[in-house]
Amino acid sequence: MILGAFVFPAQASKVRDVREGNKLYAQGKYNEAMEKYTDALKKDANSDIVNFNLGASLYKKEDYAGALTHYQRALLGHDQKIKENVHYNLGNTLYRSGIKKENSDLKSAIASLEKALEEYKEDLSVTPEDPDTKQNQAFVGKELERLKKKLQEQQKNQQSKEPQQQQDQQKDQQSGDQKQNEQPKDKEEKKGGQLGQFNEEKEKQEPSTAQEQNQEDLEKNKQGSQQQNQQNQQDQPPRHGSSYKADAKELSEEEAKKLLENYSQNEEPRGLLILTPQKPKTTEVEKDW
Repeated sequence: MILGAFVFPAQASKVRDVREGNKLYAQGKYNEAMEKYTDALKKDANSDIVNFNLGASLYKKEDYAGALTHYQRALLGHDQKIKENVHYNLGNTLYRSGIKKENSDLKSAIASLEKALEEYKEDLSVTPEDPDTKQNQAFVGKELERLKKKLQEQQKNQQSKEPQQQQDQQKDQQSGDQKQNEQPKDKEEKKGGQLGQFNEEKEKQEPSTAQEQNQEDLEKNKQGSQQQNQQNQQDQPPRHGSSYKADAKELSEEEAKKLLENYSQNEEPRGLLILTPQKPKTTEVEKDW
């Protein structure tokens, strides 16, 4: 006589949630799929399969932070095949997460892509000839080089702007000093207007050559200012403009397009996992008659 152990209700419910979630995922109904996987996690929060599938759904919704959380939890399991797929999906997720930060936090984007390459490397350590992983690794490696060159270009541009800013500050200071020097002269003119007849008689006594001398001084100051500006322009470091694009273009357009197409084909999360009920243990009862 054979007695079979029955499947616990919680286990059966978890299996059903995962299967329904997988069907919804295949239909592109990622929100509904996530609800099913979340219900399954309530019954087994440490399930590597459920965390893996929930991570895939979050990735499709472009919630890369959430996807990273559940993929990392899936690594805590003991199934080596699941871990291989997790490393691959983590690489894709870290790339997508990083590239979104390119225009807002370039250093963080670079760090994310570096971590993505580490995940691909981990996957290739087990399956060194996996074509999808090798293609994605090559693509992300080129993207990382591009971002690093972009960061270097930004740093050079910032350095070239600093001397210009210092020169502008010096010009502003010189302009302020010149205005301060001119202020007493204005006061004297106003004061002279109040003295009346005395100043009129004094002006008659002074030769007209004083005005000519003032005009010559103004011309000399103007020429000296022009020469100083020309010298400043010669001394100013060259600005870095669009030279980055020319330097960074190492791949031909056709090669870059091919890499991008290959990555796009391989960025999908690796297949959903099916949770199967545990096989019941059987025990044989000896006849006692």
